Amino acid sequence: MSSEGEADPTAFVGRVLTELVAQLDVDPLDLEPLYHSIDLEAVEEFYRREDPSMVDVIVEFDYYHHRVRIDATGAVSVTTSDDEF
Repeated sequence: MSSEGEADPTAFVGRVLTELVAQLDVDPLDLEPLYHSIDLEAVEEFYRREDPSMVDVIVEFDYYHHRVRIDATGAVSVTTSDDEF
């Protein structure tokens, strides 16, 4: 599943939660906060930079047995993680 990037690529938190809630079929309030898995401020700061060399940058992290991927445009995809937990 994936969502398209928006005008504000730092708005990834809402997109990540939307994708996870759809895949896990849970109430977002039942999920552990994202900041337990990743430094949200660091990711937001990273995407605020206007550096042309970042065109191929991808941020990935695991959350609830799913791999979350945010590309340089801020588009989010969530897939089942192959990692063993």
